[in-house]
Amino acid sequence: MTTSEKILTFVALFISCLALIVSMVQTNILQKQSYAAVWPSLSNGQGQGPDYFIYSVKNNGVGPALISEVTYTYRDTTFHYVNKLIHYFGDLEAAETGHPVVLNFQYSNIAKGDVLSDSQKIEVYKANDSLSVLIGKKYLSKTSKELKYCSIYDHCWELKDDEIKELQ
Repeated sequence: MTTSEKILTFVALFISCLALIVSMVQTNILQKQSYAAVWPSLSNGQGQGPDYFIYSVKNNGVGPALISEVTYTYRDTTFHYVNKLIHYFGDLEAAETGHPVVLNFQYSNIAKGDVLSDSQKIEVYKANDSLSVLIGKKYLSKTSKELKYCSIYDHCWELKDDEIKELQ
């Protein structure tokens, strides 16, 4: 093999290796773009006034959020369903006032296995009377709310109150 053939062979191998590296980098970039194209981002929302109280969860992301866990914690007591939490608050209020409590509220439980599509907003709790408004302001606003969720590519996050943390 002559020197010029050796140089030509080396150049061809070098160009092939560069093409392989460029291809790997492009594949990595495309993979990251596909993950970002379906990235969910949940947020808690709370609206209140003299005669209303609403607690909601919204997916502000561009992809569906697959719910893996929902936890509501008031003091040392934990619940996975908002209706059970609200009835617990009613029992606390009844014990405090010494009178039976009848609440008028609407709820939507978010549970493991549920899916929130992009831009979907769920009113988790909506008070329909003054006592239910009081329950929301007095108890629910002081409750820790934790939702764990994943993208369709199994990247997972935790929304705890108003902070989002990526899970490993």
